[in-house]
Amino acid sequence: MTKGFRARVAASAGIVLAGTTLSWLLNRNTSLKFYAPDFRKLFPAFFGHSITLCDKQKSVQRVAEKYELDPEVNMLPQDTCERLPSTFDPWERILDELPDLNERGTLRNRVEFLPLIEREDELNRLSLLRRAHVVLAMIVQSYVFGHVLVKHDNENEEDKQVQKIPVQIARPFMFVCDKLGIATIVCSCTLDTWNWKFKSNDKTFCLGNLTLVSRMTNEPAEVGFHIIPAMMNGIVGDLISHLFFVDEAIISRDNATIINMIQRMKNVFEKFLKIFQHASSLIEPSSFDRYRYFLQGFYPHGIIFEQARKCERSGIGDSGYEDIKVYLKGPSAGQSTMIFVFDKVLGIHHTGDAKAFQEEMVMYIPRGHRHLLQDLSRKLEKSGSLREYANTCNEDCPIKIEYNACLDAFTKFRKYHLAVASRYLAAVLKGTGGSDFRALLRCVIGNTEASRSAS
Repeated sequence: MTKGFRARVAASAGIVLAGTTLSWLLNRNTSLKFYAPDFRKLFPAFFGHSITLCDKQKSVQRVAEKYELDPEVNMLPQDTCERLPSTFDPWERILDELPDLNERGTLRNRVEFLPLIEREDELNRLSLLRRAHVVLAMIVQSYVFGHVLVKHDNENEEDKQVQKIPVQIARPFMFVCDKLGIATIVCSCTLDTWNWKFKSNDKTFCLGNLTLVSRMTNEPAEVGFHIIPAMMNGIVGDLISHLFFVDEAIISRDNATIINMIQRMKNVFEKFLKIFQHASSLIEPSSFDRYRYFLQGFYPHGIIFEQARKCERSGIGDSGYEDIKVYLKGPSAGQSTMIFVFDKVLGIHHTGDAKAFQEEMVMYIPRGHRHLLQDLSRKLEKSGSLREYANTCNEDCPIKIEYNACLDAFTKFRKYHLAVASRYLAAVLKGTGGSDFRALLRCVIGNTEASRSAS
């Protein structure tokens, strides 16, 4: 320690003491509070780095708040609501019995006797709206497709499928979907991220300790099929909020931050693969085959939601509502917000049917997530993606090496996903999202491989 440095510290200490004394004297007649000076302003060299970190963390938290992400585990809400207020007990009581009602084929009769509950004011929190979406989406899917479990061999499946959703569930479901900015059907987020809970009180985050809040069937495969993506969304942590600022790192050529982001993504893809490898033990094929009927969409024939949409004009005696027919596809892995983000940040551009399918699936994610993707796209248009940045680097540049390793891990995961999907859907041509999943996944894999930075 030099004499000059000791002198500056001593002088600063004197200023601190004087400032503290003066603050106390000025306030001695009005308050007994102790007024300390702002040490950050007095010692900017010592506190500058922590201010930067603090500001960055606040920015990350603001992203989570603005785009409806969990502040700590972005894609997996930790405040999952397990039951709606008592006003909505008629809905929840059906959920309590839903697997058995579907097995007995008596759900439709129960729904017909439901009251029309129009107490939107009580769904005044995001967690409540999400729970309402889970509850009503499951009832709607079961109302339309639940008869499959009790179908006799001589019956035509289409003969028993309903054409209209009754107003007592159609109208509140339409309201909830409008508030969330999401498609009027069960979506990937409905079942994968809004319907999970811990098995035990110790809250250890692992596959063996995750289960579902509500179910449509008694099939074990239903649990496995949804806790796997729940686990995948959970292990991403707050990475999505940080990736929102990748453009700043690219523009400022902050290579340390860029490498950290790339390595975090690579680590996530490697964990995805390990989690997905549990599918064979958690999802028995015959059990999944019985459950997957509940994941169908209302496409291409559509379905009518009775008296669900407010009319702009109504005549005397009208209810003020009108029927609306929707043509929507079922839940799909292609509705994953985090995968959309990874593709954009890494600069993976999809073409043809894969591009069209992704653009369509964006309408099946919540409004907040959709706005996140739109704003992220605008930022990356100015800065360029990580792929473009890596292409400006030399062949032996750490960024290029890390980027390509990350792409390899992403490709490996996507190939495994195709293999698993093909195994469980071997007898069908289309996935739950109504797509030719094999052709789409092969296209996605090819686009991912083609995005490797040129050597």
